[in-house]
Amino acid sequence: LLRVLDAAAEAAGRDAYWTISDASRDTLYRKLRDRVMVEGLRFHDLRATALTWLSKRVDVMTLARISGHVDINELFNTYYRETAEDIAARL
Repeated sequence: LLRVLDAAAEAAGRDAYWTISDASRDTLYRKLRDRVMVEGLRFHDLRATALTWLSKRVDVMTLARISGHVDINELFNTYYRETAEDIAARL
């Protein structure tokens, strides 16, 4: 899927496939959150959950590319929460 999105972005002459502005994303998120009447849920909470889930499926460099993080250490220390069992399962 990532290869397809990268190819689509490249074909369109863009750096990324998604081209929604931060302001538009925030507005859409707040409208949806208010419509479903969930209080206190921030967009960052959903992003953090998604990145934590993705960290179990992709390596840190791929996750950095998906998330737009430049500081790999921040990304690794925040979202990669592997247990000893997780590591052992990969061996």
